[in-house]
Amino acid sequence: MAAGKIVEFKEGYSKYLLGLLLVLLLSWLGLNLAGDFNLTRLIQGWQLMDLPLVIGACLLTASLWLIETLRMQVLLRLAGTRLSFFKVLQVNLAFAFAGAVTPAGMGATPALVYFFFRQGVKLEAAMAVATARMLLSMLFFAIVNPLVLFLLRKELGLSPLVVKLTLTGVISVSLLGLGFIFMSLQIQRIAFLLKPLLPERWGQPFYDTAVSFRNAWSRLLVAREPLALIALSLLTMLYWAGFFTIGWLLALDLGATISWTVMVGRQMILYFLLSCLPLPGGSGIAEMGYRALFAHAVVPGYAGILVAWWRFLTFYINLIIGGLVFWRLVKT
Repeated sequence: MAAGKIVEFKEGYSKYLLGLLLVLLLSWLGLNLAGDFNLTRLIQGWQLMDLPLVIGACLLTASLWLIETLRMQVLLRLAGTRLSFFKVLQVNLAFAFAGAVTPAGMGATPALVYFFFRQGVKLEAAMAVATARMLLSMLFFAIVNPLVLFLLRKELGLSPLVVKLTLTGVISVSLLGLGFIFMSLQIQRIAFLLKPLLPERWGQPFYDTAVSFRNAWSRLLVAREPLALIALSLLTMLYWAGFFTIGWLLALDLGATISWTVMVGRQMILYFLLSCLPLPGGSGIAEMGYRALFAHAVVPGYAGILVAWWRFLTFYINLIIGGLVFWRLVKT
């Protein structure tokens, strides 16, 4: 049954290409609706930027791939398996592409499981790592966003509606995460109950996979490797701090005087809310949302340019490089 699911993924990967076309269309609409965006202004914005800060933003983007690769390696180790850095990097890039072109990133986890399985990782271990990676991000925003609202609410200048939406989202994500953990620990019992209802050739493989997944997932939850867990926590915080710093560096290039904490805090709230939208990569809405966020931070008339460059370094480049790696891994 597990092998069947893997085959189904490979046969359905063309849906990711359709998602890519949708992303490009929505992004183009979003950039144009955001205003201040055309080829002439894009070139002018580039000319205004200081080369050292641009290079710093580009290097930070590349470092995010390396940080995420290291984090994946730690998760694989905790799940009882290992892969080379280069192989994990390829899987991570393909995973980033899959998340960018599917609604709310829902295609990222199946892609991660599929590509790890193709690299020789046991299916249950690949499922456990993909699940843990997803829950780590949920846990980060569930913890940090309330702290941001509590410590920086006045500085951020958020409306009461945004605050309510953020807190509602945090509560919902926390409940979903806890529910998912509970269900994953009970999956063996669930599979045992469902086994008699499935065809005989599917029932036993389904049950065996469920048992193996529970064992791999339990190993991750009760891992007794404090150094690995500390590294995992630090890499997660470092990743998101770097991700939100890219926009701040580009804003400095265009005359921004906003502090790092305010810029990062606003981005965290907006990014969290956008991740709840059923759009691939939040495309369209993300461009307009960040246009409003950056409007009072840079030289008048250049907020749209900042959004274009920021989205290129944090999103579009994943479509280009990640898409090429995705295609190569699928066709291999």
